[in-house]
Amino acid sequence: MTVSAATRGIRLQADDDVAITTADVTAGSPVDLGGELVTARQDVSRGHKLAVRDLAAGAPVRRYGQVIGFTRRPVTAGDHVHLHNLEYREFERSYEFAVDGAPGEVLAEADQDTFAGYVRSDGSVGTRNFLGIMTTVNCSATAARQIANRMRYSGILDDFENVDGVVALTHGLGCGMDPHGEGIEVLRRIMRGYLTHPNFAGFLILGLGCEDNQIKALTNGAELRSDLQVSTGTIQEIGGTKKTVAAANTAATSTISG
Repeated sequence: MTVSAATRGIRLQADDDVAITTADVTAGSPVDLGGELVTARQDVSRGHKLAVRDLAAGAPVRRYGQVIGFTRRPVTAGDHVHLHNLEYREFERSYEFAVDGAPGEVLAEADQDTFAGYVRSDGSVGTRNFLGIMTTVNCSATAARQIANRMRYSGILDDFENVDGVVALTHGLGCGMDPHGEGIEVLRRIMRGYLTHPNFAGFLILGLGCEDNQIKALTNGAELRSDLQVSTGTIQEIGGTKKTVAAANTAATSTISG
């Protein structure tokens, strides 16, 4: 039995009681934990937990350095750890912050971790730069998808390296509901969550025109960033789906150009 013949297992912390399998493992097969081998006692599916040491009944089980549950019964190294032998319990937790550094210590800027993100005008940071096609009502969903698909597959985005993609944000609501009730407020709260998300650089908000969830009611009270580019329109005002898709693609191109 050699390490090269073993399936790799992921164990991030030395005190982890389980490792995560990277492939389906059959009973009797070795799992390599970085030079240490554990033999699987049962078949274990890819992405599942394999015990790396013996555990008594009621013992805490650690994964990625955190307690994820407690054993229902004794567990032997190589056992599949899942719902059949793992349970959840309330227990005292220790909440600590920055315990590895001296009090008040701040890393020098050159030593701080960074990533290529997008700093927004409100101080938030996005990891992506998307354009959203948001619908106020299910009746404008088809047009929104057509707009997004045209932009994705037309090649127009090839000229804009700063744009990660176009996303159609559709739903099945927006009309036939109380325009002042709890249901529509929940819908608007979710939509405003997208509008304020730092991963979006701009939006086209598209309605039908006669729906209960009007564009003005959606945007009123929303605390939008000053650098967020937003265009709006309704299919009824523009003159039908075909004209809307054409006009929206022109507006979207203008938005990402800015």
